[in-house]
Amino acid sequence: MLYKKKGNIMAKEKKLDEKIKEMLEYAIPISWYSAYCMTDEGKMENIVDDEYHFIMGDYLDSLSDEISELSSELDEMIYGNE
Repeated sequence: MLYKKKGNIMAKEKKLDEKIKEMLEYAIPISWYSAYCMTDEGKMENIVDDEYHFIMGDYLDSLSDEISELSSELDEMIYGNE
């Protein structure tokens, strides 16, 4: 019985996966955009997920964190400790 449930779950996951890919076809075509980051070594790295064509959130989050830290440092320099 466990095998049958696992098979049903896997089939549902596959259908969901296919549905997501189908929906993405109607979104902005992958050929219309690209996203890269520069590594610490100075090389450009593609940050678009190959399977789902999303821009990888980890990179965006880390960039947002870095900007926030720099902004806080600038605020401290300008306004002092508050």
